[in-house]
This record gives sequence, structure tokens and C-alpha cells, in this order.
Amino acid sequence: MDGQRSDRVQLIDEMNQVLTRLGRMKDSFYGARLESLGMTLLQFSGLQAIDQLGPGVSVGEIGEEIGAPPSTMTSLTNRLVALGSIERYTPPDNRRVVLLKATAAGSRIVREFQCERAADTEAIFAAMSDDEIAAITRLLTGIVANIERLQAVKRQRSPD
Repeated sequence: MDGQRSDRVQLIDEMNQVLTRLGRMKDSFYGARLESLGMTLLQFSGLQAIDQLGPGVSVGEIGEEIGAPPSTMTSLTNRLVALGSIERYTPPDNRRVVLLKATAAGSRIVREFQCERAADTEAIFAAMSDDEIAAITRLLTGIVANIERLQAVKRQRSPD
């Protein structure tokens, strides 16, 4: 039993290393492209969320969508406004609220990047069959679901 447990631990460790490497490679690959636009991956994630959820989305909603705290969202939205990718506005019926919307330039950046990413992804998976891609997707979806369940359990146990 100890040998089986040790093998399982080793397999899980190897998988974690591969997933970590994959994440770093993806961030580096796409980060370089976004850097040429003066934007970080997190800023692009914010822009993409604003483009998809807006117009009329709040800073808090975007922060929740991309998993960024309010302090980060302030600098993120300031940067996107400075780049001309988003606009802040106050609706006439509620002057206390500040909402966000993507500009035409911001929406164009999102579309172009999504097209590039789709082409890159197709090239990355070109040698795999649809069944292989579906199997990987199922496995990764299961991992995500397990992480979400574990996070929920830990949140329930954690004193507020």
C-alpha cells in the first residue's frame, strides 16, 4: 500500500509541475503580446470582462469576475482608462455609481487578441484528436470542480 501511495503522490506531484509549467508558459506567451500593447494579463482580463459584461458594469463586478481585490481594481481601471481601452461614466439616474464600458479601441483589442489566441490554440492542439481534447477538458474540469469544492469547505471552516 505504501508503494501505491508513494506512486500516487509522485504522479500528482508530476501533474502539478506540468500544470504550473503550462500556466507559466501561457502567461509568458500571451503576456509578451499584451506587453506590446502596454497591458498586463490581468489588465487584459479586466478589459475582456468589461467588454463582455458591459456596458454598465461596476468595478466591483469586474473585480469579482477576474478575482482581483478592490485595491488592484483601482489601478487596473486607471490604466485601462489611460490606454483609452475603457471609459468610466455615471448614469444620470444614479450619480453615486461609477460604471465602466469598453471603448471601440478596447473592444478591437479584445477581438484581435481572441482571434490570435484561437489561432494559437488551434496550432497547439493540431496534433491531438477531438477525443483527446475532450478527455483533457473533462479531466481539467474535474480538477477545477474539486478545487472549488475544497475552497468552499475551507471558507466554511475559516473564522471571519
